[in-house]
Amino acid sequence: SPRSPSVPAESCRHGLHTRETGAAAMSAQRWRVVGGGGRGGLLVRLGKELASAQAASRLSTGAIVKELELDGDRLHYRRLTGEGPDDGWVSVKVSDRNLLLPWKDPAENGAALLAELRAEQPRRSGLGDSRVETAVWEAARAIREADAILVGTGAGMGVDSGLGTFRGRNAGIWPPLQRLGLEFPQVSTPSWFREDPHFAWAFWWFRYEAYTACEPHAGYWLLADWGRRKRSGFFSFTSNIDGHWELVGAPTYECHGTLRFLQCLQGEACHRGCWPAPPDLHFELEDGRDDHVKDPLPRCPKCGGIARPAVLMFGDWGYCSPRDEEQSQRYEDFLSGLGSSKLAVVEIGAGTAVATVRMACQRASRRPGATLIRINLEDAGVPAGGVGISLGALDALRLIDEELRRAGWVETAIGGGKGKH
Repeated sequence: SPRSPSVPAESCRHGLHTRETGAAAMSAQRWRVVGGGGRGGLLVRLGKELASAQAASRLSTGAIVKELELDGDRLHYRRLTGEGPDDGWVSVKVSDRNLLLPWKDPAENGAALLAELRAEQPRRSGLGDSRVETAVWEAARAIREADAILVGTGAGMGVDSGLGTFRGRNAGIWPPLQRLGLEFPQVSTPSWFREDPHFAWAFWWFRYEAYTACEPHAGYWLLADWGRRKRSGFFSFTSNIDGHWELVGAPTYECHGTLRFLQCLQGEACHRGCWPAPPDLHFELEDGRDDHVKDPLPRCPKCGGIARPAVLMFGDWGYCSPRDEEQSQRYEDFLSGLGSSKLAVVEIGAGTAVATVRMACQRASRRPGATLIRINLEDAGVPAGGVGISLGALDALRLIDEELRRAGWVETAIGGGKGKH
């Protein structure tokens, strides 16, 4: 088994998706379950034939699945999000009624997610915690009165998209780690690409498939909608490497890079540059092994050496993405351009072990008139004048949005239009 390289103290922190770990190509069609709402989801069968045995549970309405095979109206799927059997056969439609629809581009998805969320019955009355209710009201007031919004997100933001966090109650893991006796930080390091690149790419391919299989949840679109209503705009600062904020179309600083880009393992010794990961990035696992992939491995287009994700890893002195510099400069321009604008800083799911996002948000919240809103299931403590909400990301954001709608500031349509100040 692989040896464990030394693990320096500083690095990024990210979670792992625990459902989709197969070797299917990422280019496969995805579908969203739209039927079965009144029956607890769609009936799933173990085989293609309608007479085949039923699965023990139903596929939940709203679930996202990957197409493995489509034969007429019968779909063989692999579940990406939602609840129900991990795989099976379902009917795409019955008579003229659609049960599943193709999963569209992110902007269309976002508009649909937002419309669905805002059409639901308000949840605030059933919350039952006066402290959380007060915090939600205070957060909504700060957002409503702000001229600009800065959103800071850590791994906890991805939980509602189907991703796990690195630590805490929603932690996820790469299956071989426990068997090999390795911790997550010991594998999330560039030294593996030098010592055993086939092992390194098995780990990072697992992460790549997990992150790119998920879509930004409705909370992303709520935040973008609020931000686009602000006269001084909004910006996202994130340590997450899933690329979700760019899918939403938000101005973003990905301070730890993104799995959606690659760079040369030699870093600046070769050249300071990065390039998009191929959309069909795919490996075959070595026979009988789940911790090594076969050749060919991604290569640098300049020197022909091993390529690696353009992500800041543990003990990483070779990370050299020019996107980082460009995004960082746009972030600084956003802050310096605020002048006397009133800023709401919405920090979500940011941990304390690697506190990059927490520190950035606390610095920004020291501006005159700024308010820090910390949404964190594990640690929502805030400095004086801040607002702490001990809920998950989507639960907290939908409650805040309900309060904003109750106050008449947000309508039911996705923003881009004019909000009420």
